[in-house]
Amino acid sequence: MNEDHEVAIALTRIETKLDAVLTATADHEARIRELEKNDLGRIIPFIIGLLTVISLVLAFFK
Repeated sequence: MNEDHEVAIALTRIETKLDAVLTATADHEARIRELEKNDLGRIIPFIIGLLTVISLVLAFFK
């Protein structure tokens, strides 16, 4: 009986941790979607990519 109780406690802890991870993941995904809707969420990665390409071209021709 004692082993069953310990297993039940361990499973409860695992379930609680899994719920916390899933909630955090869902919150993170919601924030990413909100940023993608925002203009800055689209423009900033584009600018970073553009500057990266420009710097590579400049480094290639030096």
